[in-house]
Amino acid sequence: MTLDTDKDKDKEDTDNYFENQNDYISDEINSWNWGAFFWNWIWLIPINPTFAIIMCFANMFTCGLSTIVLAFYLGIKGNEMAWERKKYRNIEEFQEEQKKWTLTGWICVFIPTFINIVTASLFIMLFFASFISVLNK
Repeated sequence: MTLDTDKDKDKEDTDNYFENQNDYISDEINSWNWGAFFWNWIWLIPINPTFAIIMCFANMFTCGLSTIVLAFYLGIKGNEMAWERKKYRNIEEFQEEQKKWTLTGWICVFIPTFINIVTASLFIMLFFASFISVLNK
């Protein structure tokens, strides 16, 4: 009888531990997810493949408007979805994976943006240089 009581006590202690840990984790994962925001349906494939496929088709029929809605939804709820769907050993592993998504998202946004700004600046300078040369003739 004592063994059963000890097992019940151990199970109760374990349940309390996970409840307390989930309180801590819920504070950690209730934050904005930049990786999910930038990569939206691509980020969603390992988390929820069915939803990702549905969103790809919805994107075709809404001319990209569903992607904007999805990006903001995943930015807000992405951490919760990822934590619930995938099995992580601890919060640090979870955060490390999300940091990788975030880093690649920022890189893939800012490098093309920088290239576009440089290209547009060069185009404007060349346009005005040719315009001034035409006026000087």
